[in-house]
Amino acid sequence: MKLARLLTLVVATACTPPNVGSRPLDRVEEKPKEQCTLFERDPTKEPDLMAWDPTQRQKIHAKRTRGVVVVHIDLNGCDVTARVLDCVGKVEASSEPYEFSWYYANDTVVAHSQREAYMKLPLGAASVGAQLGSGQSLRVDYVMAGSYVLPDDAQISEWVGSECSEGTHYVTAVVVGGFARAVGRRQEVEGSAGLFGIGAGAGETTSQLNWRTEGSPSACREAEQKKSVNTGCDMPLRLELRPLRTASAPVPTPPQPAKPEPTPTAVAPTPPPTQQPAKPEPVRTAAVPTATPPVSPASQGGNCPSGMAWIPGGSFMMGSNKGDNDEKPVHRVELDGFCLDITPVTVDAYARCSGCSKPNTNNEFCNWGKSGKGNHPINCVDWGQASAYCRSVGKQLPTEAQWEYAARGGSRQLEYPWGSEGSNGRACWNRWDSWEGTCAVGSYASGAFGLKDMAGNVWEWVQDWYGAYPSSTSKNHAGPSSGSSRVCRGGCWNYDGPSWLRGAYRSYISPGLRIFNLGFRCARTR
Repeated sequence: MKLARLLTLVVATACTPPNVGSRPLDRVEEKPKEQCTLFERDPTKEPDLMAWDPTQRQKIHAKRTRGVVVVHIDLNGCDVTARVLDCVGKVEASSEPYEFSWYYANDTVVAHSQREAYMKLPLGAASVGAQLGSGQSLRVDYVMAGSYVLPDDAQISEWVGSECSEGTHYVTAVVVGGFARAVGRRQEVEGSAGLFGIGAGAGETTSQLNWRTEGSPSACREAEQKKSVNTGCDMPLRLELRPLRTASAPVPTPPQPAKPEPTPTAVAPTPPPTQQPAKPEPVRTAAVPTATPPVSPASQGGNCPSGMAWIPGGSFMMGSNKGDNDEKPVHRVELDGFCLDITPVTVDAYARCSGCSKPNTNNEFCNWGKSGKGNHPINCVDWGQASAYCRSVGKQLPTEAQWEYAARGGSRQLEYPWGSEGSNGRACWNRWDSWEGTCAVGSYASGAFGLKDMAGNVWEWVQDWYGAYPSSTSKNHAGPSSGSSRVCRGGCWNYDGPSWLRGAYRSYISPGLRIFNLGFRCARTR
């Protein structure tokens, strides 16, 4: 049981568009158009492609290997049109700019009217929605088998192609997989077994459903087994977009702190039994000057206070099919943008809070009042103390969804904050034998969004009560309304199991406990 584990053993880049120097991509000024209020999410930021023109999907598939894909999006009320342009951004020292990030999830979209089609699949809704109504419904079953993501530090050196001046957005991620789309009577649509796998081909009629597939169900099953990209399960399903606009200068990359030299330590006394950790089981045109997707965390994009990173809004599949049972079901969560502390709150920062109550000091590894621990995370505080500190500085504890989204790089679905590689040398953990305690914050390289210590050092309190995940899509999900335990995330310094450093891993503990491997960081939602 996770509570027992924790007691016994007792995650900025601002997603702003690239800079284009002194010769921006030209724009034609347009009059403001009527805003559509139907969309469940902004189709200019994260459009699903399952109702889009298949030839445009194929262009995405082909162009992402040649450079950063550029599209033109046009909104006229609720009508959304998009096309892939003859224009790509060339990335320095890389022939293929997008890196593949593995994850696996599935979902279903159902629309019973043209209005619902515009709400859920606005890109292409004018076409598929015309078939709906009078008892006819639409259903799309799809499997997501990873995404191709533009790295945070990608440097676009030039734009190449004949239509670059028409670009409105560039593609930062392409979610791939396969899908089946069907139109039929409502009872048939709602009562059918999974569509993606009932056959092959397109435009056939099976069980009174007029359906088509793109991608191969068998290829997607093989991809799940291999946990890697697989031909036939790599159809573009969703894009993440950023608007193209001008900026005065490229955003510099901040220097990464070096890992500190290990400090010899004496054998530490054994903690009290209640906190004793136990080892767990193309056409070339004149180049546009350098365009640089942002790579710096703190002050970009969201006007975050100093020491915080802007985490741009978006959606991701929360949870994991290869983790513990409480990480399931994998479900879609949509989040507004927010600011998040780059590091856990330190002892020095907590000491500056005049109204905050004193942390526990009854353990050798509690940092409060210890010489040389000012830049270490504050620990030995309960949930109420953590929440009170955040309120005192105009912030709040992050929700569990916000924390996981940040730790996993948003829709990049990273396994760890730094990627999928092993955790040795990347986090403050596995200090079991030496019992050195916490590390100074920021002792290891930054992970997603420029955040530090999202894995290891101390577990981190979040807002949510612990409970089962929902099975459906949620917006700004904040967990159950009540409970007996609060969620904590991220693993800690005295754990030696790399699984606990995963961004999707969950643990929980009574909110009144104050233990040596548990701290927090704060968020701000504008």
